[in-house]
Amino acid sequence: MRFNTRIYIKALLDALEKKEDEKKREILRRFLIILRKNRDLAKLNLILRGVEKEYLKRTNLKKINIEAAAKIKDPLRQKVLNIFGRKSLLIEKTNPELLAGIKIIVDNELLIDASGKKLIDTLFKT
Repeated sequence: MRFNTRIYIKALLDALEKKEDEKKREILRRFLIILRKNRDLAKLNLILRGVEKEYLKRTNLKKINIEAAAKIKDPLRQKVLNIFGRKSLLIEKTNPELLAGIKIIVDNELLIDASGKKLIDTLFKT
């Protein structure tokens, strides 16, 4: 039987809530078995994105992705946390293709693109 993605999201979050890590692994293993049995493995990415979104909503956390050309140093990390609040899930990524600068994405929406790549692209488009 196939289920709506929202049902899978709620079921997985409810099952994982307040469980120890060892139990969570077993719950995830069984969840994947159920998806395979129901022929819903194709929905896995959509389910995982929904689980992340709902978890952030339930815990009142902001997801902040910082992408920089070089390794992010602690003073910048602290400034970002001060701006957006301590209740944030901070994900850092080094991306040399940016050339220089930084991109900040909050809750999957681009907030700041101060990268060298963006500047160069803008210069050559005009």
